[in-house]
Order: sequence, then C-alpha cells, then structure tokens
Amino acid sequence: MEPVACVAVIPARRATRTLQATLEALRLGNGAFVQRVLVVTSSSDPTADLVRRWARSDDTVVLVDEAADRPAGTARNDGREAARAFGATHLLFVDADCRIDSGGALALFEEMQARGLAAISARVLT
Repeated sequence: MEPVACVAVIPARRATRTLQATLEALRLGNGAFVQRVLVVTSSSDPTADLVRRWARSDDTVVLVDEAADRPAGTARNDGREAARAFGATHLLFVDADCRIDSGGALALFEEMQARGLAAISARVLT
C-alpha cells in the first residue's frame, strides 16, 4: 500500500518550551508522511512567534491564527477546518508537548488502516 500523506493539527497555548521539539519530530522524523503541520494558537500568544519563525524556513508549517485563546477541542476543530484548504483527507492530532518517533505517524496510520478503524491513538508514556 502506498503511504497516504496527512496534515498534522497542533492546538498550542503557551507552548514555547515544548513546541520546538514537537515540530522537529513531525518535520524531521515524519516529514515524508506528514505534508503539513498546522499550529492553532492565538496571535497574542508567544507561541505564534515561534511558529512564524518555523514557517519562514519551512513552508509546510502553517500558523492558524486565532483572535483569542481557544480551548484545545475548539482549536482542534478550527485546525480541522483549516486543513480542508490543503485538501487534507487524513488528519493527525498532536498535542504541543508530544514527540512522535521517527516514522511513528505513518506507523499509526498503517495500524489504523490494517484494523479498519476510523481513528487511532498512540500509547502515552508518563
């Protein structure tokens, strides 16, 4: 089966300490599968500046600029709507403090497809 590319959606609020590692994991270790990374945050949040810096050197990272802070669920929905503009058919929702292993995004997708599921989640270690 040929891999199907996807769009990652990251709701982020005051995530400047963790988002850098999350973006690195998605773009450097999963970039072949994850075509776009949409970070949903408020323009008044310092996280937006970090995303803008990334976007200047990596046009696959996109800031979804909200007028005000949003709850994570609302931000995910806003990101899902923004992903439609990129023709996304597969979405990967990632928290701003998560790091997916290299190749992990594709592995999750393949597991979901193999089991005939509509959604799947990675195991979280604490």
